[in-house]
Amino acid sequence: MIHEYAVSPQLFGMPELLHLFRAGFDRESGRLVSEYPRHEWIQYARHYIESHVSDGALQRAWKELLIHIERHSLYSRQTTSWNGSLSWVENAIIEHAARAFRAILATALLPGHPEVLQTDYSLHAAPAWYCPAAITIAGRSHTTAAALVAAVAPLIAKSKRLVLVDRNFVPSHARFLNVLKEFARVVAAQGHQPRIQTIVYVTAYNKGPTDHETPNGFEAACRTFICGTLPAGIAVKFVLKPWNLMHARFVIGSDACVIVDPGLDEGGDLVVCQRQDTTSSRTIAGSAERGAIHTFVIA
Repeated sequence: MIHEYAVSPQLFGMPELLHLFRAGFDRESGRLVSEYPRHEWIQYARHYIESHVSDGALQRAWKELLIHIERHSLYSRQTTSWNGSLSWVENAIIEHAARAFRAILATALLPGHPEVLQTDYSLHAAPAWYCPAAITIAGRSHTTAAALVAAVAPLIAKSKRLVLVDRNFVPSHARFLNVLKEFARVVAAQGHQPRIQTIVYVTAYNKGPTDHETPNGFEAACRTFICGTLPAGIAVKFVLKPWNLMHARFVIGSDACVIVDPGLDEGGDLVVCQRQDTTSSRTIAGSAERGAIHTFVIA
């Protein structure tokens, strides 16, 4: 759905790959280019463009693509290892062992390292290059919290913030609470920094036009059923809205948004997670907390 690829800077000196990269790292593709090594990858890629692409028009096209990647598709790893005495691909393999990329795109295959892909048009047949916009979760009897959260885990791993939106959340119902606790568990287990410390949950305090629950009553219920169930160091900020101002259910990360149908709870025997396009993601993220009438934090 959303995946990070380590891309050798050397590939930017290979003119025949321009169209492949244009399409492969389009902003709507779900593929992110890892800034590896951090603070230097752009400079390395630019060096290979300038030193290996002699045609002026083609060189400009490559530089425009690099600017596009930097603005829209570049993912900055906060903690990385780098050994200046090793090659880029050797370093990438070590980094992959510590915290996996979706794949490593290099100039050639390396025996014994299936994570390294040869970068040419055969990429389209590689399973690791496949990045679907939607994932369907089918449970034998019902969808589990673990399966639902696993489907959007790549988005969480690439985010500095996490916003959950579901107007139907009921803290006393295990099918909702189990999903929230699983999101908190996955966030707490991330070994890289900066880690998400507060999950924002946007929900409705009332569950329909005939439900007369109040924001304070909803908060009291949340404190009763959630306090003491979250991992150490993780908090949930609840943002409450009236039920009639909400409809769709979302998982929102730093740079992307996934709509989850029918919702963020266990029990459905078929759940679809659909990645939204960039414009929609920004609109959804920008409006998620708008119109709130009450907020509170549980740690």
